[in-house]
Amino acid sequence: MESRARHNAALNVLGEGIWGFQVGLVATATVLVLLLRHFRAGERTVGCVGAIEGGLVLVFQMLGPRLFHRRTGLKRALVRWHLCVILPPYALIAACAFWGWRLPPDLVIGLILAAFAVFMAGIGVILAVWLDWLARLFPVAMRGRAFGYGWAASALAGSAGSLISGWAIGRFQAPQIYGWLYGAAWVVGTASILTFLFMADPQDAVSENSELAGKEPPSLLELRRLALATLSDRTTRSILFSRLLVVAGFSFAPFTALYFLSPAGGSLGASTVVAAGAAATAGAALGHLVFGTLGDRHGHRRGAILGAMAQVACLAALLTWPGLAGCVITCFCSGLAGAALFLSYTNLFLESCPHKDTSAHLAAVNIVSGVAGLICPVAAGMFAARYGLPMLFKAALTLSLLAAAVVLFVLRDPRHPPRSLEPSVFPN
Repeated sequence: MESRARHNAALNVLGEGIWGFQVGLVATATVLVLLLRHFRAGERTVGCVGAIEGGLVLVFQMLGPRLFHRRTGLKRALVRWHLCVILPPYALIAACAFWGWRLPPDLVIGLILAAFAVFMAGIGVILAVWLDWLARLFPVAMRGRAFGYGWAASALAGSAGSLISGWAIGRFQAPQIYGWLYGAAWVVGTASILTFLFMADPQDAVSENSELAGKEPPSLLELRRLALATLSDRTTRSILFSRLLVVAGFSFAPFTALYFLSPAGGSLGASTVVAAGAAATAGAALGHLVFGTLGDRHGHRRGAILGAMAQVACLAALLTWPGLAGCVITCFCSGLAGAALFLSYTNLFLESCPHKDTSAHLAAVNIVSGVAGLICPVAAGMFAARYGLPMLFKAALTLSLLAAAVVLFVLRDPRHPPRSLEPSVFPN
């Protein structure tokens, strides 16, 4: 393992860990919702949070390959984007928490949602390019571990951040405490992203006039051509189809807490369910560590298989084991499945790119996956409202079993393609 790769891996763990801590400090599902509720936001307004979080990450993903097309100076450009676009909305939300009482509540709610929208859109623009840049810093033989260790650190640090924010909200006066939390998240997020300036990027030494520095930004027509090339590749399609089925089966996740609070799930207390939810973080951390190491050695298809099996086990426990033990097992297996859904599939897509623009490739598959991620939870909610949670979980189990079968028998390993596989549309 090269010293430069070890250096970058250590910094990635540190940077991702710090970033995860700030995410935990201002967790969307708790801190942001509670802040909106303080200003008397209704259910429909709170429901907009999920749409913003899922939708705006999708809409602008294809802008990234255009805005960040050059490889020279890319590290600094990515850091500047975080500092100037993604993180400043935290300051606006903090200001709303501190001084929002002087303004009409509807205006404050609008400002908070607008700031959150800018935050999520900024992440959406940069997501594919960021993953592509990080992937280039590590050899394929260790990329899974580098990503996995970083995301495991992020998950564990995020738990610590959530515990601290929960303690602070219970101890200090609202809404000022939300201002302090968002102010702290701004500072911590800045520290996190500055860490990545110390990553050793070989492109930093390339001259701006070199052919390696990059070409002109791709046109919209070129991006469309690249996206079609991605979606025309058989290996990529098999991975994407598998992921879509897993996402469809995973749509039960938001309803797990409601089930265990109900008599059918054991009538657990809210605090007990929240505490048991820490098992999901433990599962995610373990999954990132194990699936990353396993993927580097044997290919990331194995992580996808284990993740699909964990999702089936999660639903089996959910349907057959009410009470605290079932809740803990369900959350733990859910964390394992989520780790595979993110880590294993990200690496599979990185390895399956049929052309030279990996960021456009990732943007295309993320948009398709994200649309499914938006539609499936909404459909699951409508299904649960009509047929009840037990029927929803049975339907999710059926989809998850189908997904596991597809992962086993249909998903193609980019490292070991079948001989009959047709050549890529754009060879590397």
